[in-house]
Amino acid sequence: MTDPEKDPSGTSSDGEAQLHPGPRDEGGEGGMATRELKAHEAEDHEQGD
Repeated sequence: MTDPEKDPSGTSSDGEAQLHPGPRDEGGEGGMATRELKAHEAEDHEQGD
């Protein structure tokens, strides 16, 4: 049996369409959580130096 995530048909075993990353997931601005994460990472780098 094939892994649904690697199934080239794009559908899982229960017939639901798999979600594919949109343009924002491919290096775009991202959502609010992404911006917050980047802000926290920037703070960590500032404190670490």
